[in-house]
Amino acid sequence: MLQRLCSHSIDSRARVIVTSADAHVESFTWFPDSRSIMFRQTSYADLQSLQGEPVHEAVVDVASGAVRDAFTHRLDPQSKSILRECGDVIYLQNTTPDVSFSSQSLWSRGAAIDSTPTHIRYGTTDDALGIVDLGASHIAATIARGVDTTLEVLDAEYNSRAVFETHDDHFSEWDMKTVGPDKYAFVVLRSSAVRRESQEIWAGMAEPGAVGRVTHKLTTHNTWLSQDRMPVSHSLSWTSPDGQDVQGVVSYSQGVSMKNMPTILVIHGGPTSCVTL
Repeated sequence: MLQRLCSHSIDSRARVIVTSADAHVESFTWFPDSRSIMFRQTSYADLQSLQGEPVHEAVVDVASGAVRDAFTHRLDPQSKSILRECGDVIYLQNTTPDVSFSSQSLWSRGAAIDSTPTHIRYGTTDDALGIVDLGASHIAATIARGVDTTLEVLDAEYNSRAVFETHDDHFSEWDMKTVGPDKYAFVVLRSSAVRRESQEIWAGMAEPGAVGRVTHKLTTHNTWLSQDRMPVSHSLSWTSPDGQDVQGVVSYSQGVSMKNMPTILVIHGGPTSCVTL
């Protein structure tokens, strides 16, 4: 089913349908002044049908309902657009924008329809997995490097610093908020095959200029999965024939000898983003 963008007035309870019925609204983002909304439209609602399809962004003025074109992406971006107070638009896109199987990186463009996207960073030896708007033209990004993942904060000039780093663990979902000057609170859905810790939500804090750590376990949903039921896992690395350093994870049953065992290889694209640790 195709989704449409609608605006509702709290005072009059009136509803205005902004978009047409023959296009799908994939996502939308408010402008910092809350007077306009940028929304992304596609021809189909399912991702499989979007392979190779251009994706259009438009802007609607909330007061008048007037819609103007903003930008056309050659392929579907890998994140929602973030409109920063400094005037640019930030989003994740393939490092090679017209290649579907390319690592993800951070891109920026102006708000004008004829603006040219600029590659900011990431995507060569690492992979940008997600971004969050922190306000004041700051964003948070999650970056995968080998089997490790880092939460980083980038300021208005794209200077970055690490807020949280994994060590023998992994997180899939996350969020972050600014709670003071260069001070950040974050939550992660974290697990560790190496330490045999099941997936739970953890919270942490990063003080100014320091890398934070998780300190509070907020959920206990998977206590049924005890450590004695989990396989033994550890990370490993090797050098490929073309000289690249490759990382992976090996898992095997407890109490067995690592000799002449059947082996299943699960190989995924690169250059990074291991998600099984």
